[in-house]
Amino acid sequence: TDSASIVVYSVAYNVNGGSGSVATQYKASGKNLTITSSAPTRTGYTFAGWNNDPSEIHANVTMTAIYTKNVYTVAFVDWSNESVVLQQYKYGDPILPPEVNAPTGMAFKGWDILLDGTSVVTENLVAVATYEPKQLEVSFVDYDGKVISTQTVEYGKTAVLPDALDDLTDRAFMCWSISQNTPITE
Repeated sequence: TDSASIVVYSVAYNVNGGSGSVATQYKASGKNLTITSSAPTRTGYTFAGWNNDPSEIHANVTMTAIYTKNVYTVAFVDWSNESVVLQQYKYGDPILPPEVNAPTGMAFKGWDILLDGTSVVTENLVAVATYEPKQLEVSFVDYDGKVISTQTVEYGKTAVLPDALDDLTDRAFMCWSISQNTPITE
């Protein structure tokens, strides 16, 4: 081949949002090009290759990095209901937790990691359901329906009985409808 007919093409590399630099290479016409083994990195992604076939280079070209999003697993653990739900997400996807049925007497408080609708997946995660006892309001009323005392009581605990009514006219106070040891459950 005549040296005047050899054309040299530049092959530049665009890391496409990744990090790392890849030096420009040069390909002479009629020669094969071995693509650089330097691979860029990108948080949350895996480098999949370059967008052009090196055997098809017949002009100056920029090779652009191609990435695939990493896939992560989020385990939603609910010890109270003895369940584990595994969900797979791609990097940057919003986390959508499963519905939770709170055990009797408990209120679902949330997950132990922040899942507020704006949380996104950046790694494998374990989210544990958290609960707190329900708080119930107990009212003690007299024979006319007048509230004598109101208390907030944790589910399954007992209320403190108010003193006997002593200002009754034509009536005698017998007792409250619950005993001192009655757990409050509704």
